[in-house]
Amino acid sequence: MKNETLKVALGALLANKVRAALTMLGVTIGTTCIVLVVTVSMISKNYVMAQIEAVGTDLVYAYFPGKPFRG
Repeated sequence: MKNETLKVALGALLANKVRAALTMLGVTIGTTCIVLVVTVSMISKNYVMAQIEAVGTDLVYAYFPGKPFRG
């Protein structure tokens, strides 16, 4: 059973070389994009947190539009 399945799969890959190559390329590009987006977001978060810590917590104000200010 396994041998037959493997033969059919390899036969399909060899018969459709361009399709197989484009599929591998798409998976590689997609995975790379996800890794890059996660990396950039983590770096950005660390940068923003470092900037806030450098200013000091007593100087950071949060403004919520539509809500009254209570000091």
